[in-house]
Amino acid sequence: MKKIAIVTALILTGCSLPTAEPEVTADSVLDNRIFASATAELELTQCENILDENKKAECSTAVNDLILTNLAESEIDSEICKKIENKRYKENCLNNITAQLKSTEEAQKIVESEQFAVDNNDPTFCDQISELNERASCKFNVIANQAISLKDPSICKGIGLESMIKECENSSK
Repeated sequence: MKKIAIVTALILTGCSLPTAEPEVTADSVLDNRIFASATAELELTQCENILDENKKAECSTAVNDLILTNLAESEIDSEICKKIENKRYKENCLNNITAQLKSTEEAQKIVESEQFAVDNNDPTFCDQISELNERASCKFNVIANQAISLKDPSICKGIGLESMIKECENSSK
């Protein structure tokens, strides 16, 4: 009952309860713009122009973390991700590295399947490749070689992709 009386008294006298929202000032707006610019451009020196010390430290951490993220992704090195302070940035970095490694492994499998098919002169090995264009490229390499050596453009139909079939037919005549 006392709390209601205090709130009522505050309202009647024109006083308001303190809010948790920070006051928006020209300085805080500028600090936020500098923060956004520094993180977008990965310019650590821009953070020094922020007046609010907490925001300045947050800016420096964010820029450093983003620089480390870019480095980790360009080198495909998850160990660099572990140096990132911000938990969310670190998780994002590690997820991106995992995706890159998976993509690299898939690309390696495609190369190996294609090389095996070419080495064995057997386009059926290309069928292990799930991506349509990569599978057609693999078949093109095997079948075009066969068509050229046998001088038989009819073999090219086994490629399965019309544009590559025509290219194979033209090169085997």
